[in-house]
Amino acid sequence: PLMLASLQRLRRKPNLILVDGHGVAHPRRAGIAVFIGLLTDTPTIGVAKSLLVGSLGKSMGPFAPILVEGVKVGYAVSPEKGPRYYLSPGHRVRVKDIAKIVQFIGFDYPQPLREAHKISKSIVRGNE
Repeated sequence: PLMLASLQRLRRKPNLILVDGHGVAHPRRAGIAVFIGLLTDTPTIGVAKSLLVGSLGKSMGPFAPILVEGVKVGYAVSPEKGPRYYLSPGHRVRVKDIAKIVQFIGFDYPQPLREAHKISKSIVRGNE
């Protein structure tokens, strides 16, 4: 509900939503990024800090495929600086498009999600 309320406050509908959580790289193949995408009919990608399901295939540069029962469901990204993170489609995004999108936005953990994480932690601690 909080994510949906935040999206409703935007003046323009986004072309793509990066969701702090999983997409199809989830035990039920339907993480929070899938639901946000379906409910808003907006392309979404799940961006997670941990791997919930599957294993990593052979690395290709900074990318390693996330495999579930032999099927590629996303990518692990290992930036030069910082920890590995995991991307998987939520809604209206194909697995093969994720690598292209990351090359466009950069390999580091997405700045908007990093800032949102800082703000939410500050609010929880009562600093805002």
